[in-house]
Amino acid sequence: MPGFPPPGFPPAEAAPRKNKVLGKVLGVFGAIVVIAVVVVIKVLVSGLLSDPTADAKTGDCLSIGKELGAEVSETTAEVVDCSSGAAVYTVVGRVEGTTDVMGTACDQYFKEGDNAVVLAGDDYLLCVVAKP
Repeated sequence: MPGFPPPGFPPAEAAPRKNKVLGKVLGVFGAIVVIAVVVVIKVLVSGLLSDPTADAKTGDCLSIGKELGAEVSETTAEVVDCSSGAAVYTVVGRVEGTTDVMGTACDQYFKEGDNAVVLAGDDYLLCVVAKP
């Protein structure tokens, strides 16, 4: 029968016309949102993983978390103003290229009787002594 679709097939419908401009705008907007999310995640991760003592040098003062002790393998430390009450340690030396806190790299910076601590950074050691 002419004009009728074969049995079992639905009649063909005209495909709706897509608005090409709207599609492009939504595509660009989606790309901007994805880029913004990636940038925010990168900033947050780098902020969380950043090394607060990476720029510490001889003479700088540090605030060190109260949990520092013989059994502690990780501690929080940050460079602070030496006049601050939080400044409890002074950097007396820095050794690049190692993170071996049990080695002798900092021995040259310590004097007999110093309350000394060796802190490891990303690829360096900070040799610090308690402020008097």
